[in-house]
Amino acid sequence: MNRQIVAVNGSVIREVFELSQFQLGLLYGTAFSVVYALSGLVMGWLADRWSRIGLITIGILGWSAASLSGAFAQSFGMLVAGRLALGVFQSMLSPAVHAYMADRFDVSSRTTVFSLYSSAIFVGIALSFLVGGSVAQWMDWRWAMAIVAAPGFLIAAAIGVVGTSLIEREGSARQQKTDVGKRNDDASVIVSESNRPGSSAWFMNPSIWLHLVGFSAMAVIGYTMLAFMGSILAETHNRSDLIPMLGWFFFGVAATNIISGTWSDRLANRSGALRYIPALVALIGVPCYVMGVFAESPMVTFWLFGMGLWLCSSYNGLAAGLIQMYVPGSVRGQASALYLFVISMVGLGIGPALAGFLADTFTSQGFGNQSLPIALSVVIVSASILALGAFLLSMRRYRVDAIET
Repeated sequence: MNRQIVAVNGSVIREVFELSQFQLGLLYGTAFSVVYALSGLVMGWLADRWSRIGLITIGILGWSAASLSGAFAQSFGMLVAGRLALGVFQSMLSPAVHAYMADRFDVSSRTTVFSLYSSAIFVGIALSFLVGGSVAQWMDWRWAMAIVAAPGFLIAAAIGVVGTSLIEREGSARQQKTDVGKRNDDASVIVSESNRPGSSAWFMNPSIWLHLVGFSAMAVIGYTMLAFMGSILAETHNRSDLIPMLGWFFFGVAATNIISGTWSDRLANRSGALRYIPALVALIGVPCYVMGVFAESPMVTFWLFGMGLWLCSSYNGLAAGLIQMYVPGSVRGQASALYLFVISMVGLGIGPALAGFLADTFTSQGFGNQSLPIALSVVIVSASILALGAFLLSMRRYRVDAIET
């Protein structure tokens, strides 16, 4: 909710601060993602060595304060500074949560559990549209920034109340995984060098990088459309009233994430490589986006965007859970941080800024109102082709490179 609010009110912020499409893409994507991705590597290292519950709590408090600061921004620079701080504190969350859940849940249900977690992301995005977008229309975009920041302080306080019992459970789950690892070593279980506990060779596992290429390309599609679908409705169709209503679709995205993860776990009963099938299905949403940006009717655009969201955004839990299949338990936080680093730098850092740059370029060349739709189509179609190739190669190598522990 805190991360998405800038894009929800992007057309208003762009007008107030007299920004170009490229600057809006930088604000939403690059300013956040670079810091988020780089600090996430450090947070992944900490998540394997310190209390994951502690990292989560500090992160929630910090990003809530950073989001609140946007309500008082008087310049583009101040908005950028708030996004940088948001990136630092939000980077504490997922490496800690992913490693915590991988320790607590068995491999047979892992992508289902990760998908349940990721579904909450889309509930937050839904609320950013429904609550943040509505408040911005009723009152002001600054009030919207303040209101979406408020729940974080309450959530951090709630975690503090039950923090001791959570930390005890965390320690118990880690000890159990350590004991299992020791028993496996004593039994002389043969594993490949890249999967041996304590080895840094996991970093060079080919399937990890195919996985990262495929899902970072999916992230380009998702973040680029999230950054500009509000602008398409407001500037191309003059229907800014439809922007908050997009929020309802994200409740559906939360459901498709759960379906995708559960389906992946069930397919794995036949073959582990089939875990990638839901990712291939997600690419069917790309034509919906392309038709949506060029549709002449705002309602057609609205519904096509919704269908694209349901499909193309269903991969989050699947991707986060699958990366854990390629690494030993001792580096789960670092593997999660690597995954978040790559998809953030590529998906959020490059996608929106590249689309904004292309839109500005096409405008200067006389494409007029079609500039942004053409730019979006070029970016997301190219990314979908890259994702398709990476997923097919990942399926071929899964049996060789995966370890399911």
